[in-house]
Amino acid sequence: MDSSVGGKTAIDLDAGKNLCGTFYQPSAVYINTEFLKTLPKKEIKNGLGEVVKYAFLSDSVKKADIKNVDGQLIYKCLKIKRDIVEKDEKEKGERALLNLGHTFGHAIEKLSGYKLPHGACVVKGLVFSIEISKRLYGLSDKTVCAMYNLLKCAKQNLKTEFSAAELIGQIAADKKRKGDRINFIALKDIANAEIVNIGISELKSMAEDYESKNNAL
Repeated sequence: MDSSVGGKTAIDLDAGKNLCGTFYQPSAVYINTEFLKTLPKKEIKNGLGEVVKYAFLSDSVKKADIKNVDGQLIYKCLKIKRDIVEKDEKEKGERALLNLGHTFGHAIEKLSGYKLPHGACVVKGLVFSIEISKRLYGLSDKTVCAMYNLLKCAKQNLKTEFSAAELIGQIAADKKRKGDRINFIALKDIANAEIVNIGISELKSMAEDYESKNNAL
């Protein structure tokens, strides 16, 4: 659904996720959809994290599409990624949009000791993407509700067991950080994401604000 194309090859280190790697494009990518029949349901569910990310990035993936994990859905997701990567292979600009949900998602993954699967962490990271976008853009309740309804298609637990302080501590070590700022992928709406250069302290404040309100529910 995602990493099979794009040419990023990386490994996780104790210091963080995907910190060591390179770009190396394959000669070809072969996807046999019959393989899906051999996967346990938890792995299909895990893959939905990246699928929903693409539904947030482009209106070519609809809620109805996510009900059936098949060759058509795989193609739609990978076409979105291919089109972006062809414009920006080495992530100098637009390719960063593919990191939607991953800033907090990678932090959650690392804090779990990589026990939580990647797709589940991306979904949890998308919750922060929605909440921080809500604060950045003043999103309407109707828009936020639509975003959460889409996110529920991933069939994952949306709660995060780590504190905002713990998450920001991990994000501060993120490879995308430049000084005291980081590129964060925010959502003006579904299928309308943008790269926002935001201060770590501002991101921390918004994450803590969301955490305090969530804990009060």
